[in-house]
Amino acid sequence: MTVETGAESRQFVVRAPSNLLDRGEKAKAQVVDEHLLVYTRAVVAIFDLESEEQVLDQVAAPRVVASSDGELVAFEALQRRFTPPEASSSVIEAVDMTSVAVEPVFPDRSVIRPAQLGGVLAWIEDPLDRHSAGKLVFSPDGEQLAFFCTHIPATPDGLQRVYLVVIDLANGLPDSRFVHVPFDWTAYLKPDVDVGERKPYFSVGSLAWSEGGELVVHPPPYARWLEDEIDVELPGAEIWETKMHRSGEKTPPAVPRDTSPLSAAREPPGASLPRYP
Repeated sequence: MTVETGAESRQFVVRAPSNLLDRGEKAKAQVVDEHLLVYTRAVVAIFDLESEEQVLDQVAAPRVVASSDGELVAFEALQRRFTPPEASSSVIEAVDMTSVAVEPVFPDRSVIRPAQLGGVLAWIEDPLDRHSAGKLVFSPDGEQLAFFCTHIPATPDGLQRVYLVVIDLANGLPDSRFVHVPFDWTAYLKPDVDVGERKPYFSVGSLAWSEGGELVVHPPPYARWLEDEIDVELPGAEIWETKMHRSGEKTPPAVPRDTSPLSAAREPPGASLPRYP
């Protein structure tokens, strides 16, 4: 792709798996200090402007967002094939453009492991505690990141269990912290919409962070049972005091070797990363 950097145009070639590059998708590019940030819905690449070398390449689930100043980039780690159910939780990572450092910021690092084929995974035994993240959005000042996540299985009455996650990045990625609190999406159901035998569910079409300090959700058109616009109040000081997790305060335990029949399929010959527990 060709990127304008000042008065000149230069060609930068992004290395990424072909199945994650959509030829019709226009990559976003932003110059931050001495680096060029290039990202699509599933690829993050950083180039050194002086050498024009690619100094970071990350593949992601289709959820990549950058802060308004480009100093931070957040994405959901890509789930590899043959990932066992215990490792199916979403992991949110962030990139500091100044140091070109990548850090996991959700969930707690005590459950995060190196993945055998690259990247990271979250190993969570209890299915009720596994996270499935939705769209990500930065606050206007770039110091917080928010999203909704769902947990499976559903409630006894068959409704989604939805949580609001807000990650505080103001003190840097290694010292990030977050809150993960239940979100009562049923309070935003339209009373006059009959869905028949189907169960209504929460769905985010677009997500924005207002200047007034609220999350603004617009459900997709097909979710006609939800209000057209949902204004969500962000967690206050009391929630942060009682429900806060520090992303970086725990060190992951050692990962024992995997002796299951799938281990050979999960890991190519010669790989040296720890295996799944």
